[in-house]
Amino acid sequence: MPTLHGATEKRPWRQFGGAALSFMAVSTFVALGSSSAYALPSLSNGSFETPTAGSPSTPFSNGTSGLAWNGSAGAVEVFTSPFGSPPISAYQGNQFAEVQYTGMDTLSQTVTGVTPGRYAFSFAHAGRQGTGDNVLNFEVKDTSNPSNILFSQTYTANFNNDPTPWNLRTGTWSPTTATSVDFVFTAISTGVCPTGAEQQCGNGNFIDAVTLREVPGPLPLMGAGLALGWSRKLRSRMRPLAGGKA
Repeated sequence: MPTLHGATEKRPWRQFGGAALSFMAVSTFVALGSSSAYALPSLSNGSFETPTAGSPSTPFSNGTSGLAWNGSAGAVEVFTSPFGSPPISAYQGNQFAEVQYTGMDTLSQTVTGVTPGRYAFSFAHAGRQGTGDNVLNFEVKDTSNPSNILFSQTYTANFNNDPTPWNLRTGTWSPTTATSVDFVFTAISTGVCPTGAEQQCGNGNFIDAVTLREVPGPLPLMGAGLALGWSRKLRSRMRPLAGGKA
């Protein structure tokens, strides 16, 4: 009976020990290699759900609790769903913002907790009903050095011509040495603004669902490869020992 007991204890090790070692090794290396993968810096209120707006919209002053965004006109105008005719609803949640509060304004937020690496952003952009082409510029700037522009691109949305009201914009950028960055949305023009009077056009360029995530680098894959190689060597050394005591 002692011999049987001893053999019974060792069989699971022989059958599953190699797999367990492989799993532990891969898990350890991947965890080490991806400890910061998909880490989220402190981008807040990306879908403009806070605070709760009235119908059809509410301008919230910069610094309002939970808002997190700042408008160059001193406020951020937040709309509730649905709005207008034909109606537009939020891309995410129940609320969305309009960049043009009093004119060609900007909305911005400082994002902290940025570390060296590669980041991906996304946001939804829509034109306002009946305002033609809504042109918007999005920039990522180094907070400590605003002239250091890490990403910049101009987008156009047209509610009446686009296949869907909302257009999902995506891209990537690298912060180099920046530890905090500014997300800046700037209204450029709408189709109903007369030349020379753009600053009087307070309607246009809806945004919603602003996100930011870190893009994982090659280290997790390298770690997994090294772990598999290491586990094979360890298993080959364990086989003679396990076989001799079966």
